[in-house]
Amino acid sequence: MRTARGSAGDSPRASPWVVLLALALACTSPSISGQETGTIGGRVVDSASREPVAGVAIEILGSTSALTDSAGIFLFRDVAVGTHELVLEHLSYGVHARSVSLLPNEELALEVSISVRAIELAPLVVEALTELEARRISSGHSINEVMADEIERADRAGLTLSQLLQASMPGVLVRAASAGQTCVTYRAIRSDNDRGCNGVSVVLDGVPIADPSYVYGSLPLRDIERLEIMSPGQAGVRYGMRSGQGVLLVETKQGREERRRDVSRLLTGFDWSEESDPYPWLKVLGGSFVANALGVGAGLAMADRCFWTPDTSSFALRTRCHGAATAAASILSVVLPAVGGTLTARWGGATDRSRGRLVPSMVTAGMVLTGGYLLLIGGEGQSEIAGALVLGLAVPLTFTLSDRIFRVLR
Repeated sequence: MRTARGSAGDSPRASPWVVLLALALACTSPSISGQETGTIGGRVVDSASREPVAGVAIEILGSTSALTDSAGIFLFRDVAVGTHELVLEHLSYGVHARSVSLLPNEELALEVSISVRAIELAPLVVEALTELEARRISSGHSINEVMADEIERADRAGLTLSQLLQASMPGVLVRAASAGQTCVTYRAIRSDNDRGCNGVSVVLDGVPIADPSYVYGSLPLRDIERLEIMSPGQAGVRYGMRSGQGVLLVETKQGREERRRDVSRLLTGFDWSEESDPYPWLKVLGGSFVANALGVGAGLAMADRCFWTPDTSSFALRTRCHGAATAAASILSVVLPAVGGTLTARWGGATDRSRGRLVPSMVTAGMVLTGGYLLLIGGEGQSEIAGALVLGLAVPLTFTLSDRIFRVLR
């Protein structure tokens, strides 16, 4: 019986624990007389913490394999004598190997130390395709198109749009129709006495054009980014019956810049299911209430200096300020609480993914504030109470609801 201890590939060293393991092996694994076999067992530990490592796949090359248990123990019985390669593999520790020699009827006890190896994963590349790139990949055929560089060369050469289509797009026929108009057809067959035009439809920056001749005659080449002609079959799948003769797609440089703007950032009826946390109603409502109270207080102070109500009328405001001061007081009494409440609600309701939009919230709150002021200043009795409730409660609630509904992605 021999005992060994050490890291994978190290020379064996004696260990009291291994001696106990060897005694257990000796009691439970009697030698089989007349057979050239032995037993290999042991424990796998972490080289740094000396804690047992469970789930290590251990293989005797060309023979058998096993997994270490929760205590890091493994055992191979009836192993042929001789020198064997012991391979240890674990997801967190990597692959280790060492050679062991086994004598006839020997119970060999090992303690193997392994160290952690950093796990390396191949990077994942995510590619986002535009609608055009997706069509190029999935269509199964080439796209009949003219790109920006060719359009620029044609512009420098003084060509018109109709001349460029005739020269650069296979299957396109350009001819003069009645009343001096230009007719563009796709693989068309016409009779000599037919002077009408049954041409392709034109879609300019995604918008169908009712009079294609206008595009052929007035659109400068320098404003065009890309041209594409779609056959009747291709166009029918995308545009339906209105594209029976094919479709000419015209993309302008200005239209392309507009498409680059992320309109998806502006959201109405925001879906909070994609947020990590629910909307903080109390935080936003409380902050909006305080900011609105300060703003409305300042607005009422300014209104009190300029406006007054005669006793003879329940709703007839008078002003004691000159025109500019009256206008400024009226505007600021609405703007101050609207801006303060909106900014406070936006701050309170902001998340890592989105935040409230300023303009919709301020416009909505401004309308509610105006109504509240009119009821409070120009009315009396129940109207005055209703105005106070609108200014004190309805306006902060408007800030909160607007902030939650009108969102912008960050």
